[in-house]
Amino acid sequence: YLAVLLQDRATGIRDGRREFGQIVVVRCIQSVDAREATATRLPWETLERICARITAIPGVNRCLYDLTPKPPATVEYI
Repeated sequence: YLAVLLQDRATGIRDGRREFGQIVVVRCIQSVDAREATATRLPWETLERICARITAIPGVNRCLYDLTPKPPATVEYI
């Protein structure tokens, strides 16, 4: 698993108020040789739990799961 805090911000709502919060991307891949990789198909309940824990962090209001394979993406996010 890899979690990346992006430089971008997202508009959201927390406690009934508008929030300009941070975005965290989660990346989980499977690879045999590191030349090619695919996103891990996590159970929906697991993704919901990950999202809930990440968005519970003060200032974070968006959680994304990266499905991009390698190639075209790389294993490292940034």
